Amino acid sequence: MSTIYGIVKQNDGHISINSELNKGTTFKIYLPRHEGTSKKKIEEAILEPAIQGVENILVVEDEQALLKTTLTILQDQGYTVYGASSPEEAIRLSKSLAGKIQMLITDLIMPGMNGRKLSNMLASSHPDMRCLYMSGYTAEIISSRELLGPEIHFLQKPFSRQDLLNTVRKVLDAEPGKC
Repeated sequence: MSTIYGIVKQNDGHISINSELNKGTTFKIYLPRHEGTSKKKIEEAILEPAIQGVENILVVEDEQALLKTTLTILQDQGYTVYGASSPEEAIRLSKSLAGKIQMLITDLIMPGMNGRKLSNMLASSHPDMRCLYMSGYTAEIISSRELLGPEIHFLQKPFSRQDLLNTVRKVLDAEPGKC
């Protein structure tokens, strides 16, 4: 639901919910009418080449389909990637990779532990690690929960292959900072 909510809000829409006891719940999604064409932007995104990578990246995502897709996209681009479906699994995995993780890509809101807390826990054994946070919630909602600051790199779900690759390269090429 958070991903759907994020998509709707990102596109200036809203959701109406009607629930009746013993009858069920109805969700209505309203999006603004699209005017114009975006074919040119799609063609430009497809033609834009992504830079190959060689870095080690740990991806933490509790939604299995998104985890698998993200890992595949990054592997196809040359990155060495490790996947974890929970913060606890990521912590166990990171112990065997001490000093080898150059980037953490993590969902901000997960069961058990948020992505910021996870990155803080991993930072001591991976001091130069860069962080990219992603969420289906909008940046405004996450900021209100004080999970994001102005120096934090954030990728809104859903994202395209090109958006992921461009953002990953931008974060890796930036100076190491606070995760």
